[in-house]
Amino acid sequence: AFAARVVAADDARIGLPELGLGLIPGAGGTVSIPRRAGRQTLLRMVWNGEPIDAYRARRWGLVDEVVPPSRLETRLHEAAEEL
Repeated sequence: AFAARVVAADDARIGLPELGLGLIPGAGGTVSIPRRAGRQTLLRMVWNGEPIDAYRARRWGLVDEVVPPSRLETRLHEAAEEL
């Protein structure tokens, strides 16, 4: 989520999988999530430990746009052109 624009497929699941293994998240999520959607969003994700769907991620500010998987690649190219 260090991107200027985040487009997700509607079947995407977003979370911190390290938590399920008893590990401290280390792939940048603990930095990028609060930058993009606030500290409270990160805390909700850590406390819950379960991945969220793309629509919830959009409501929480982690994703800008949700599209069907069949349209994802095309939409990503369009979004890149818009930038």
